[in-house]
Amino acid sequence: MVLGDPEEKWPWLHIDADTCIDRGAFVPECPYDAIFPEEEAPFDFVTLPLTWIANTVKLLPDGQPFESEFDRQSVMVLNANRLEGGKVFDFARDFAPKYEFYLDGPGNGALDMD
Repeated sequence: MVLGDPEEKWPWLHIDADTCIDRGAFVPECPYDAIFPEEEAPFDFVTLPLTWIANTVKLLPDGQPFESEFDRQSVMVLNANRLEGGKVFDFARDFAPKYEFYLDGPGNGALDMD
């Protein structure tokens, strides 16, 4: 997984198609239940209490910088917010930025397997 660069424009972790050798391996290992094959992405994902989300300042205007440690790894994002739980998300709304990441952004060319 790679961080978007610059993080202000691409505030997500992305699965790098060039280096991924085991399609789908991240899905059962994700501690946040937030990775789905596109065709299985929920349109009504309900957050658990104290779920952290990250996004751009434009899309998450009340976000704050977040720094912590998870599984002995340092984690830092520029704009995050902790939810109380029970908030419903439509993950399909994130498809367009993901496509843009691979077509026009830092992931450009990652899907060209020529």
